[in-house]
Amino acid sequence: IVINDSIKHYAQFDLGANTDMLYESTLKEYYTIQNAFNVDTIGTEHYYYWLIDPNIKIGNKNTAVKDWIVLNDYDADDVIGTIGAEELKDRILIIDYPNDRLAILDSIPEEHRGQYEYLDFELKNNKVIFQIQIGNNTYLVNFDTGSSITPLFVSDPKFYHEITNSKLGFRVSTSMVRP
Repeated sequence: IVINDSIKHYAQFDLGANTDMLYESTLKEYYTIQNAFNVDTIGTEHYYYWLIDPNIKIGNKNTAVKDWIVLNDYDADDVIGTIGAEELKDRILIIDYPNDRLAILDSIPEEHRGQYEYLDFELKNNKVIFQIQIGNNTYLVNFDTGSSITPLFVSDPKFYHEITNSKLGFRVSTSMVRP
């Protein structure tokens, strides 16, 4: 991402994050926050605050998010923040896993439309939700490109057995199944 038309920074892309956010410890290495941004702390808890309409771009495009959360005392080494699912509203996401690339576009040029496989999804509370079919059953799943400090919990033992016995290659530990 580029902040205030100056320095390029690394941000992680995490569809499990429902909004974009910055990490204060890394942000402070480059900016005097009170001077560089319009800050709002009214109504927030002590562990975060807001930057009001900062000048932030992903690549050469302005972000879709108007106001960004800044997490206090969150240390992420060289990563300055997270790009979340809110960026996908009214946009197209292309994920090219074999070539480790992704793109967020407003539209796909006509001449390139046949190059991709399409999957319809819904953005619910800024979470990417789509359907998968396992056997004769259809399930809604939350697609999350990030990593988590918490394990995946499956609350339905029947669903657990369906996904672990499917040909989709899911690996789920039995310790993660809640009765």
